[in-house]
Formats: sequence, structure tokens, C-alpha cells
Amino acid sequence: MSKTDDHGPVIFGEVLFDCFPDGASVLGGAPFNVAWHLQAFGLAPLMISSVGDDALGADVRDAMRNWQMNTRGLQTDRAHPTGSVAVEIVNDEPRYTIVDQRAYDHIDRTRLPPVAAAQLLYHGTLALRN
Repeated sequence: MSKTDDHGPVIFGEVLFDCFPDGASVLGGAPFNVAWHLQAFGLAPLMISSVGDDALGADVRDAMRNWQMNTRGLQTDRAHPTGSVAVEIVNDEPRYTIVDQRAYDHIDRTRLPPVAAAQLLYHGTLALRN
């Protein structure tokens, strides 16, 4: 696409689900949470990440559309599943296992949308490990 997103912040990084022992899951990831809150403030962020071609990935896309977030930066990875974190409760304290080799670990730089050079960039850390 030739359109450049030149008005909102660019958020790069992980979109994932925190998965709890009781089967509940919560959509998040620090960069995604930042993008979601910026959207609530009317700042129209561009979220750059990747989700799997799976049910959780569809849930991410649906949530973004429901919140009227820009999805142009959200890639679909057919080889890797959507990000997840296994949450255990041990001695009344949460313990997190960040599952490796998820879609956000493989954001394809050749598929990034064009952005203006002067925009604010916020990035997470997990998506930068590869």
C-alpha cells in the first residue's frame, strides 16, 4: 500500500494471550496494551505485530476491529501460532512462562507498512528477541 500512516504513534511488538489454569485467557502484551489505551485516547496508533493463522489470531483481529484500531500493521503468520503466556499460580503468586517461537517472534520486515519518519515509536521487548 502506498498510504503512509503519518498521524498516530507506531507501536511495535507482541500481541499475546495470558492463559490461566482455569482455561480463561486475557488479550494483552505490553505493546498491545499501549496501543489499545492510545486508541481509547483517540490517538489512532498503528500496531505492528504478527498473529498466527489460528483462532487466537482471529480473536485479536476481531478485538482490534471492535475497538476501531488500525489493522494494517498486523501480519498473519501461517507457520507460527499467536503469542501466549502460560500463567500458573504457585503459593498464591503468579508464575509466567513466555512461550517461544510465536508469530510476533517472526514479524516480516518486508511486509511493514510505510510510516512517516517523525512519528513516535514505542516497542516491546519480546518481539525483538529474534
